[in-house]
Amino acid sequence: MKKLSPEQVSSFNSDGFLLLPGLISSSELTEISQEYDSMFERKKEEGGRLEARWTGDWNTDKSNSSVLSIHNLQQHSAVFTRLLLHSNLLDHLEDLMEG
Repeated sequence: MKKLSPEQVSSFNSDGFLLLPGLISSSELTEISQEYDSMFERKKEEGGRLEARWTGDWNTDKSNSSVLSIHNLQQHSAVFTRLLLHSNLLDHLEDLMEG
């Protein structure tokens, strides 16, 4: 199923990204955002390790070198599994892979 125009595929190929307003509905985005916040709260309560550090010679500002993270969100929440399998997202990705 073609969702993207040839111009959009070309833009992705040259720029490395593509903005797709409306790809995910506002209600879906609200659910994703709420689940994301909820997951971090649950992980904190469980005592899970959430902090990841960026290291390397390039990082000269050591005061701001960590970020909270949870890897493989889809393994922690059905909301993120549904996002990975979102038919509208997959249709757009298929166009990019064919283009």
